[in-house]
Amino acid sequence: MNYTKGKWTVSYNGRIEDREHFSVTTDTIQVAEVHPRRDGKEAEANARLISAAPDMYEALKQAQEGTGDWRGMIDSALARAENK
Repeated sequence: MNYTKGKWTVSYNGRIEDREHFSVTTDTIQVAEVHPRRDGKEAEANARLISAAPDMYEALKQAQEGTGDWRGMIDSALARAENK
């Protein structure tokens, strides 16, 4: 699978039209922009889930292949998604 490599991080873009906005970026590009329907907490949670997607994908691949520390990778991806 070909996707944007690198660590994906969540950035707060501020309030736009009275709603909190977030971006998911790497060091070089924006991967996603999250526009909330209702509250900023939901938008931030969605952005964090998106930012953990590459880690989740890699953990699932290793689990499928039975290689690497995929359990540790899953724990790490969940921690990123849950902002822990």
